[in-house]
Amino acid sequence: MSGETEDQCNDELKEMKKEIMECKKTKIALKKSEERFRTFAESATDGIVTTDHNGNILFFNKIFKKLFGYSADELSGKSLTILMPDKFRKGYLNKLENYEVSGKHSLLGKTVQTTGLRKDETTFPFEMSLSAWESDNTTYFSAIIRDITERKKAEEAIKKSEEKYRNIVEKFLKVSNEILLEMNKR
Repeated sequence: MSGETEDQCNDELKEMKKEIMECKKTKIALKKSEERFRTFAESATDGIVTTDHNGNILFFNKIFKKLFGYSADELSGKSLTILMPDKFRKGYLNKLENYEVSGKHSLLGKTVQTTGLRKDETTFPFEMSLSAWESDNTTYFSAIIRDITERKKAEEAIKKSEEKYRNIVEKFLKVSNEILLEMNKR
């Protein structure tokens, strides 16, 4: 092998080693990034779910599993519709189809209250924030979900309490008026 060819081979070998090292660094950085995301998602106090453009579940955290009562195997790859009462399923699928055509979804960027369906067939109220994002020309949806059962119970208790005290005040005012009318007659 001539000196020039050997130098060229050595240069190419150095370049290949450099590319391999860059690849390894990128792989390590990606792994660290994935670990940070998983740590964040698993330490969240709200449920987190990601679906593909067809509504198939791709990612979820432990709180999400707990909220709905399913195991990881029971959720992975399944349609999000298993977590909805029947009355919401058609509307949800229509929103996905509409998004595919128009790029618009009425719930994106908003926090809304809706109802979830647990594995045991019980329903519960939750608050959801929905976002959409793209990667490799594929649309994904992510939602952050918070169970608001206790908040709803507290709101109902306040409403009942207000109603009770409103009735008491109305009765008091009625009796007071009747007493004043009687006193004025004398």
